[in-house]
Amino acid sequence: MLARVTIALLFVASLAQAQTAETVEVTVTNVDVVVSDSKGNPVRGLTKDDFEVLQNGNRREITNFAELSKGTASEPAPRRLLVFLDNSSLTMPRRRATVDALKAWMADVVRPTDSIMIVSSNPSLNVRQEWTRDPAKVAAAFDALEKETPGRHEQERRRADQSMKNVLARAQDEGGNVAPVSFDELMQVARFYAQSAMQDSTILMRSLGGVVNYFSRLPEKKVLLIVGEGLEVNPGYELFAYLHVLKGQIDSGLAYPRLQPSSVRAAPLMDATQYDIGKSLRSISQAAVQKGIVVYALNPGQNDSNSGTVELTAPADVTADFARTTGAMTGYQILTGDTGGRGYFGAKPNVAFSLIQRDLDSYYSIGFTGVSGGRTPEAIVVKTKAGHRVRETIAAAPLSTDELVKDTVIANHLNAPAANDLKIVLAADPPVAEGEKRKLALKVLIPIDNLALQKQGNEMTGGFTVYISTGDGKGSASDVSTQTHQIRWPAEAMAQAKGRSMTFNVDVVFETGRSQVSVAVVDQGSERVGYAVTKL
Repeated sequence: MLARVTIALLFVASLAQAQTAETVEVTVTNVDVVVSDSKGNPVRGLTKDDFEVLQNGNRREITNFAELSKGTASEPAPRRLLVFLDNSSLTMPRRRATVDALKAWMADVVRPTDSIMIVSSNPSLNVRQEWTRDPAKVAAAFDALEKETPGRHEQERRRADQSMKNVLARAQDEGGNVAPVSFDELMQVARFYAQSAMQDSTILMRSLGGVVNYFSRLPEKKVLLIVGEGLEVNPGYELFAYLHVLKGQIDSGLAYPRLQPSSVRAAPLMDATQYDIGKSLRSISQAAVQKGIVVYALNPGQNDSNSGTVELTAPADVTADFARTTGAMTGYQILTGDTGGRGYFGAKPNVAFSLIQRDLDSYYSIGFTGVSGGRTPEAIVVKTKAGHRVRETIAAAPLSTDELVKDTVIANHLNAPAANDLKIVLAADPPVAEGEKRKLALKVLIPIDNLALQKQGNEMTGGFTVYISTGDGKGSASDVSTQTHQIRWPAEAMAQAKGRSMTFNVDVVFETGRSQVSVAVVDQGSERVGYAVTKL
């Protein structure tokens, strides 16, 4: 018998209203801890009794403890190190210097058991080298990166600076045939630049989210190294900060009197709040924490002068420069702070890499009993009784079957499915355009013989759950949608179903830029899983 099931991806989940008792699950949580003194030097030789662990403010019992150090019997675990170069912000000279330092660092300190992956963003994700332990492949990928075209971010900024300079030159002109000029022209320049920066930052967020998906939740040391010249939570903020100070000077009669009638109504800082990637950045940070990833960031150009070409009054220039400098740090600080890493701003690449290596070569592994709901950087605090500086990275959380399947569905956008125990097959009609989106009529074929059905009276019963996600094959992926289907068939019909498949039909809507669908089917009776991916 060929069963045909048609469902929609969107469904409403109902929650049970009555609850008579609360169950608290107690689990063992592991954290990797880097300890340093007031000068930043690593502190070694500490014991379990030198530490205390707090979760949600409550002291927790340390159940296991180890000091891991290179060259000792307790060698640090094999590592997965992913290098992410943000070429949308890196200038060519700094990228070359950084890549040269990376090549030297990798050749000198990376161990044969370490796996390396190299990706770049401009701002879309570009995989330069998938996970490998081959030093020659790593070196070749870095050589290719040195030749990549730089991004447009700095060009857009210089263009905005020049446009503002032109407006202010007109505002300063006191000649007889002076064209009208208003403060809103400056605001429009800032808005246009912020919109462009926001668009690039949104794509960059998708790239970073894709990078996090390249890591599994397996128990191994996971390191993400981000190299770029800034990740602003509020793209374009520095120009609005500049205009805010300039407006104060104009309103006070200190500069550009021709702009005063139009500057009174302007609110530059309020406009700046419309451009914000903070929510996306926090989501990426939380995903990194859940997978036990420690993030390091290097901005090799942080100490350089960031002022643009607009040369006006000193207070406005200083404010814009300060806003750009601090703004470039904020995104990196969120990612490194939440995951127990560090950001290096203006440091020479070889110095930064040596400090990162020091972290990776010597740290403490601490396990404690606690509640499963408190696995966040805010909830878990590790201290030494001597008051040392401590940074902790929470190890990946244990996965339920549902979480493991969802994690694998996302990962399969990037790598071919490694397993398909249920032998599912995907088939699809050509996609249909729906405005800017596309809709695909997808068929998931599930061999009936591979489902573990149970006989209950005169019926065969069972069920399966289907997991679906769309993506672009470069790391960007939608959330995983799930739907469960129950089976109740007459027992005498099973002889006709032998060797046949049932078809699960679903309409999948693709957002702009996404071009493939990743699917999993979990059999309820046996918990066997089938994975498959198809492209448009």
